[in-house]
Amino acid sequence: MIKAVIFDLDGTLVDSLPLIIELANRFSEKFGYKKIENIPALRNKGIGEIIKDLGLPIYKLPLLIKKMRRKAKDKLKDVKIFEGIKSVIERLSKKYAIGILTTNSKKYVKYMLRREKITCVKFVFSSSSLFGKDIVLRKILKKRGLKNDEIVYVGDELRDIRACKRVGVKVIAVSWGFNSKSLLMKGNPDFIAEKPEDILSIVKGIK
Repeated sequence: MIKAVIFDLDGTLVDSLPLIIELANRFSEKFGYKKIENIPALRNKGIGEIIKDLGLPIYKLPLLIKKMRRKAKDKLKDVKIFEGIKSVIERLSKKYAIGILTTNSKKYVKYMLRREKITCVKFVFSSSSLFGKDIVLRKILKKRGLKNDEIVYVGDELRDIRACKRVGVKVIAVSWGFNSKSLLMKGNPDFIAEKPEDILSIVKGIK
């Protein structure tokens, strides 16, 4: 029985892809990698493949992310929440605990929640690693006293699906985020949501 619904932030709740691309391209020359030009092609690749194709040395990634986060502070007002998401979260919160697990900072999450007047989120977990969500999922289970079959994760990337598979957590992949539906399907998610309202019926139907 599902007790908590945990959401990714970027690409799932908020449309931050344009800002991420803008900032990534701004730092491309300084960090010595190619600029992102073909966005549709980008959505058909996992984060590891993108990093490799751009020619970004993996050891530079932590510093790049740190600098991008700093610059993003001045642009947060331009990042919009996806239409219908607020209503979905509020309706789910009447029956389930709502959480957020993101690779972004807690300050960023709290800013977005405050700006959108979303007050029903019970907990926020942040992981600075692009590839460590499975570790944080296990921490959430332990800290919240939940079993892996009592939560469902909602995310927009192939790495979200793979993290959930490693932990044995059900995952809803959303088609409007960073990765395309065709790439998400390769990860064999438990469910696909084509629009925010689909999340409601999917969660309700999970036994």
